[in-house]
Amino acid sequence: MKHNPPYAKDSRGAGSYRIFFAVALVMLALGLLYVYNLGGWLIADDEGTDLYEIWRISEGDVPGVDLITEQLLVFLLGGVGLGLLSDFNVVVLRGASAVLVLGSAWLVFLLGREMWGPRAGFLGMVFYLLNSMVYAQARLFRPDPWMLAFSVLGLYLFVLAQTRVKRWYVSLAGVMYGIGTLCKLFGVLPLGGCLLFLTYQVIADRTSFRRFLGDVTLLLVPFLLISMGGTLAFYPPGSAYYNYVLGQHWQLGSQRGLTLRLGKGLVVVALFLRHNLAFLLAIPLLHRLAVSRSPGERVLAWQVPSGLAYFVLSRPIYERYWLYLVPVFGLILGYLVDRLVGWVESRGGSWGRFQAILVGVLAVGLGVAQSVPAILQHPWRREEDTLALAAYIAAHTAPGESVLSDYASLNFHARRPSVYQASIIAGGRIGGGFVTGADLIAEIEARDVRMVILHVSGGSPPPHQLVKLHDFDEFYTYLNQHFCRVDTFNRAGQLLEIYQTCSE
Repeated sequence: MKHNPPYAKDSRGAGSYRIFFAVALVMLALGLLYVYNLGGWLIADDEGTDLYEIWRISEGDVPGVDLITEQLLVFLLGGVGLGLLSDFNVVVLRGASAVLVLGSAWLVFLLGREMWGPRAGFLGMVFYLLNSMVYAQARLFRPDPWMLAFSVLGLYLFVLAQTRVKRWYVSLAGVMYGIGTLCKLFGVLPLGGCLLFLTYQVIADRTSFRRFLGDVTLLLVPFLLISMGGTLAFYPPGSAYYNYVLGQHWQLGSQRGLTLRLGKGLVVVALFLRHNLAFLLAIPLLHRLAVSRSPGERVLAWQVPSGLAYFVLSRPIYERYWLYLVPVFGLILGYLVDRLVGWVESRGGSWGRFQAILVGVLAVGLGVAQSVPAILQHPWRREEDTLALAAYIAAHTAPGESVLSDYASLNFHARRPSVYQASIIAGGRIGGGFVTGADLIAEIEARDVRMVILHVSGGSPPPHQLVKLHDFDEFYTYLNQHFCRVDTFNRAGQLLEIYQTCSE
């Protein structure tokens, strides 16, 4: 018998054309907000390393051999392709992230429509796009928005596999989760939510053990073939990726006991919820959805506990690691508002419909009230100092001459290479002692570095990278003995000392 999706039996489907028009209008309006002034503010530490990496790969450097890279195949090679097509235009690279997130918003709408009807899907999409974390990440060339887009697609396909009883969609979901993991390693966690759902299904006697094994196989085989196969092809055994990236990330904070790790996780979760207070309204509903008669609702709810996996990590964790749960919470909020509006609307008559509109607008307004002010801080920010400093670097060094800086973004914009460690000079690696001043001195001499840009104290924000070297005093003494300090540059509040070989 042909399956009819839940919304097809809902009387609200009669207004689906209006909903589609509203979806298109909102996506157009918010899409313009997402891409407005994408190149206005170029100071973003982590993004700078990714920009540098794709530029160096395009120049022929081999990832994990000629330079240390921490990102994976799909994101890096996708960035290289976009860079070569656009002459490494930052607006184009960032715009790709925005387009991917906007595309995933359409999938959020379809997910909500599949489970609860078009109005719930529309509201879930609104909550998703008007989330300040989603907005901020979508305006950067980072793997997070790329992973987010593929994880939403994987979730949509997995839900369809349950609601429309098409098991081959499970394999398609595995493919999408594999691609998402090749954007960012933590892309494995959304797949973990699907595995939790399948485990619940067999424990609760909602499916047979044989069916459970079949679904796990259909999900994991394509996922492992793509994610592990792609990683091994991009980073063969023996690559520096496994030692300098995975190994060092695993060692960060390894001296902490389980209690400290759990405490750290709880603090970050508290910050995540503090910055997304509306999500607290969805939490009480999670248990009901997790045991619901609707398989789509169960899939959605079992995504949330997958985020607890971060609690066992010893390395630092950040709020953005839970980015993949924002569409889940957005959909649940959309469902709640949809039911509230439906209840008010059921009072009947034109007055009831008018009240329903007012209640809906108020509920959505309250749901996004915390995010909108944070979102509006981004599109108007401008700084010209990054490009001015990059032009200075390019003018005072020759193409191919090496420049060492706290920020690989300066190397990218100036099109000047750095030392082996440069693309991931980060506070965590430096604080963990994985990069030392002695290491950098050796590389400076081996590469005949012509210029060093050092972020020093006295500005805002304060420095947090090279100045944290365990042997910074020795490194600073070496700089002043072997280079001449030629200038101090103020980059939108950051004080950067410029050192150049004295023969210049």
